[in-house]
Amino acid sequence: MTVSRCLASLLLVWAAGCAAQSAQPDAAGEEQDITALASNYERKTADEKQAVVWSNTASDEYCKAAATAPSSGRYNLGALQAWGPAENEDALYPPVQPPARLAPSVSQESYLSAACQVALASDVAPKISTMERINALFAQKGAFDHNGDEIDAPRFKIIHVSGSAAAVAFQTVKASGESSVRYSGLLAPGHQIPGILRMGDAGVPIGDTIFGMALKLFVDGQPSRNIHGMTRINGQQSNREPFALPVTNLLLWNEGTNPGVVAFLKTLQLVKPDSLQVPIDHFARITPDGHDLGAGAVSYPHEVAFMPEPRVAQVVHQLLADNPTMDLRQALNAIPVGTVLYRMRARQNGPNGVCNEFTEIGRIVLTTPLVASSYEDRTLFFRHNRGKWRIDGSRLAPWVEGNDNEALDVNAENRQLATQTCSN
Repeated sequence: MTVSRCLASLLLVWAAGCAAQSAQPDAAGEEQDITALASNYERKTADEKQAVVWSNTASDEYCKAAATAPSSGRYNLGALQAWGPAENEDALYPPVQPPARLAPSVSQESYLSAACQVALASDVAPKISTMERINALFAQKGAFDHNGDEIDAPRFKIIHVSGSAAAVAFQTVKASGESSVRYSGLLAPGHQIPGILRMGDAGVPIGDTIFGMALKLFVDGQPSRNIHGMTRINGQQSNREPFALPVTNLLLWNEGTNPGVVAFLKTLQLVKPDSLQVPIDHFARITPDGHDLGAGAVSYPHEVAFMPEPRVAQVVHQLLADNPTMDLRQALNAIPVGTVLYRMRARQNGPNGVCNEFTEIGRIVLTTPLVASSYEDRTLFFRHNRGKWRIDGSRLAPWVEGNDNEALDVNAENRQLATQTCSN
């Protein structure tokens, strides 16, 4: 790296903190070694694992002690009335079956209290020395190779330090749905898979806000499968709009990206050259009951976009607009259980490099509220997939930078900057 890039990297770690990893990958970089939340955690069913992780998440919420009533003078809560009754189920999915074993969390009234605002604002990250930050920046292999649902200590998050997490149901479309592309494994039609979702802004102190999301799907007797995405790395000026843009697994070097993010991502490329692309092939290689699929039976998309449900975006927008001092995590907690949060659309490379159209293949439904807690900020871990884009094992993403305004980009605002073009 150049001297200027190193200096920029050091600036980033000084400002935001990093993630130190100690785990070593196996030779093939495949999934190995589950971190045991309990002695028999790795042998549990997917539902049981979700219950354990959610119980840990909900047990130390920042606002648990803030059980006073909301301050009517501080918050305008009229927007919450827009939620109304539970959403109608659409024809592509059966009704969600909420797990009975999920522990309760703090009430919405507690999250809307002034005491909760203080609790969220006063949360302090662990003290990290400058040398620990520097060492952590160049120790990112564990983010791709550690295979537990909890962070392998010592670890300090570099971005997305604070967020909100919920237990969710990931549903794929019915087998009789209208999807023109069929994928395998966890993405095959007709599944309801228990998971944990975490979302929030990246928390980089320079530049416009960047929102991101991580989704963990639990598998019977096997490690969880995780996918990450962000809106775009050059941020958005509407910094209080978490659902303004789709979340994508394919990011681009956009003009205007702040130096701190560039420094971090360039350093990450020393570990994974195509670090802006997060493959989802691992979702397609295993079934919900833990059976590995043979190479000939695997089919997966190259690009996925998590599209915010319009009503969620509208109500959260109004809630934040009416309450300028409200913490984002309080607004996210207002979203009712049972709400469809995102719809997952996907496409893959077709013949001669022509992209298939985006097709809805699944949706994410809240089965608990979104909560803020020390466990999900400090301990909960979502492994980054190294993946491979093609059967031949190439790890280079099948996308090229360009300025082709005709190309489809799930975030239309990027089209004047740089877009992604299908290419085999």
